[in-house]
Amino acid sequence: MQIGTKGYSDKTLLLVILIVAAILRLVHLGGESLWLDELHTMNEAGPGVTLPELFDFLKTIDQHPPLFFLLEHFSFSIFGYDEFGARIMPALAGIASVWGMYLLGKEILSKRLGLVAAAIASVNIYNIFYSQEARGYIFLWLFSCFSYLFFIRMYKYLKWKDVLAYILSTVLLLYTHYFSLLVVFCQLLLGIVFWLSETEHKKKYFWLFFIGELAVLLCYLPWLPFLTKMSAIHSFWIGKVSPLFFLEYFYDYFANATPFAAILIGYFYYVFSKQYSFKSIRTNPVVLSGVFIFISVFFALLIPYLRSVFVVPMLVSRYTIIVVPSFILCIAYGLELIKKEKTRNVLLALILLVSLADVFFIKRAYGVHKEQFREMAQYISTESRDVPVINHITAWHSRYYFQRYQYKGEIIEANKEDMVDSILSGAYKADTFWLAGAHGDPYLDPVKRTQLDSSYVLLKERTFHNAWAQLFAKKQDK
Repeated sequence: MQIGTKGYSDKTLLLVILIVAAILRLVHLGGESLWLDELHTMNEAGPGVTLPELFDFLKTIDQHPPLFFLLEHFSFSIFGYDEFGARIMPALAGIASVWGMYLLGKEILSKRLGLVAAAIASVNIYNIFYSQEARGYIFLWLFSCFSYLFFIRMYKYLKWKDVLAYILSTVLLLYTHYFSLLVVFCQLLLGIVFWLSETEHKKKYFWLFFIGELAVLLCYLPWLPFLTKMSAIHSFWIGKVSPLFFLEYFYDYFANATPFAAILIGYFYYVFSKQYSFKSIRTNPVVLSGVFIFISVFFALLIPYLRSVFVVPMLVSRYTIIVVPSFILCIAYGLELIKKEKTRNVLLALILLVSLADVFFIKRAYGVHKEQFREMAQYISTESRDVPVINHITAWHSRYYFQRYQYKGEIIEANKEDMVDSILSGAYKADTFWLAGAHGDPYLDPVKRTQLDSSYVLLKERTFHNAWAQLFAKKQDK
């Protein structure tokens, strides 16, 4: 695809980009097993779960705002309660996010910039991966795009219709994930900067901005008790964050296209530094974009990093998906600022080809990446359908698949070593039983395994991707 649109209409190019985006996100959608976090979605938002039960889960087990889980809850009744039904809504959101990148790029500068941003997003492996996961992260990307789009439109055109669209998109964003609060904080900073730089419409912009933010706050008030409870957490599963986390995350975003991305971002800010003037934010697209991109990335990463250091670790790469649209805009704008058309086209082609190579050959987005809960449960259900399964860490998560395969045996969520002691002592009667694990759940302790082998024999064993199952039977007396 050329950056120039000679010979092609903008609508045709956008349609091609969206078709490519749809293919890359819909192919193999139900092919892999659901992994641990996706099984949270199945158990918490399943068709048999009542809405009060769903909200109880979001208070105690899976602390997230409710929008994604409500969408999934109703999606299951339309598309089915399986892998495809769980992932179709994120896939559609991923396709829509490519369209959102087009609209945002078009608003920042031109249709051509929008097309380039959309093309990069369409093959971006980070977007594809989270478009095929039954979690709400791709909705963060989608609603961040539209929230920033109407925020910028509100500033540029000073129209109430853009304020209303901003309120709606931002409320949807806030009810998707707690990291969306960082987007709103960045918008507050941007709003102050825009207001201070304004000369002609200072008063009108102030009232539009103030009323927009106030309406967003009022719409979010019902969820504040949940946020307060969440903010009180001072221990979490997330580990310590490295000061160099940004480099690791940036590679996550762009994989082997990272060098091109870094060079073009650097070039954009080189040009920005030559043109920057505080009073030219409204009139100079480079300055407007540079200020917007810097604030939307820098503070969205700095705040959670500081809180991770001084309060409780909270940084995970996928939570920071809110900054990827800004990076892609910066990359696209960096390409746009290159004067030679051939150079622009070659660089864009390289970015797209390297990104596709990551998707199909290097990172192998459609290979086996997720924990094979499905294969583990299917194997157990096929080999022996009515004996106890001892599954310490993931019994609650695995229940979706055991119910799906109509397993008749008891699923025991208990420490493996303690249960083996109970079986060997006769406190728990079991002539035959399964030991199973996934998501890093280790095999039975070697010492305990030696004790078990004195009275039981291993009949069957199977290893899967980050999952395993072993069937033991009591030795017959001679």
